Amino acid sequence: MKIDSKSTGQDSGLMPFAFEGPVCPIVFKQHPQDFLVIERLPFAADGDGSHWLVDVEKTDMNTLDLLDALSRHFCVPRRSLGYSGLKDRYATTRQFVTLPASKLALEDILASGGDQWRVVGAEAHRRKLRVGSHRQNAFEITLKEVPADSPSRDALAQRLEQIRGLGVPNYFGPQRFGIDGANLRKATQLLEGSRRLPRQQHRFAVSAARAFVFNTVLAQRVKDGTWNSLIDGEAVSLDGSSSWFDFPKLGDDSQSRLDDFDVHPSGPMWGAGELPVSGEARRVELEAVAGLESFTKGLEALGLKQERRALRQRVDELEWSFDESTLRLSFVLNKGGFATSVLRELVSHRELVLRGGR
Repeated sequence: MKIDSKSTGQDSGLMPFAFEGPVCPIVFKQHPQDFLVIERLPFAADGDGSHWLVDVEKTDMNTLDLLDALSRHFCVPRRSLGYSGLKDRYATTRQFVTLPASKLALEDILASGGDQWRVVGAEAHRRKLRVGSHRQNAFEITLKEVPADSPSRDALAQRLEQIRGLGVPNYFGPQRFGIDGANLRKATQLLEGSRRLPRQQHRFAVSAARAFVFNTVLAQRVKDGTWNSLIDGEAVSLDGSSSWFDFPKLGDDSQSRLDDFDVHPSGPMWGAGELPVSGEARRVELEAVAGLESFTKGLEALGLKQERRALRQRVDELEWSFDESTLRLSFVLNKGGFATSVLRELVSHRELVLRGGR
């Protein structure tokens, strides 16, 4: 399989739009402050324990670099730190990290910071934070060079109402595939047996491969107009959960639960084992991944299990406001959701990343 910047599934040909395409072009991410992400945990700090649960704000650095910086600053082993999710580099983000409490005083942690990070708060906690512990991410996004004419702004508002009411296809965003598809090219070499990768690169490559297969299936469901409806043989995903069950178990209230975003149609996170779908859903998935055997067979050989991901992403707490040339958005996504998959249904954009600044 030939991998380039287009074959990562990020162009409109391979990733069809759910609605009628972007409303208008804008400018996105001139500064890290234009893209704010705040991690939400489903629990509060315990108030006691052998760890500090630390709320950290970082700017223009990725999560792994943040962990390295914290390890050096506090003189603790990198492996002793815990975190839940990887956050964008070209952004201002807040996320939680756990640090060992045995040799670190709370007042020292609260007074800490670096050129690109600062501690917002910290409390005692009993457990080391594990990957995937968070529930949601809240986004505050500034879009610039927005057309000032009333028809364009009315169209943007109408599209935002559609997104609020219907959600968006839950595509993996371009971040998952690396710059110009670098992670996906590594995945091709890894899964075809021509290259071994260091542990972290291996993980990113495998994740990119699974995401590509999922996006391919989701793209077919978007083309079919079934990304937000349940079809025969569906494996139904519970909102905000990796759990799924057979369509018949929904009973007579299936449509109301779908309308309420309680459940979603799902697609495969590929691995070994039988697909948990039948009938029309099985036919669609197998036809969609035909030609991706190097990925599907390679993922099966790694021993990964078949898992599922919702095809639809609900967009909660969606609010917006206009000023002279700017559209400000705020919304909340379940973990694993990509803000770029919301934005692509609204606008096309030039991404101008100017590094630095708080």
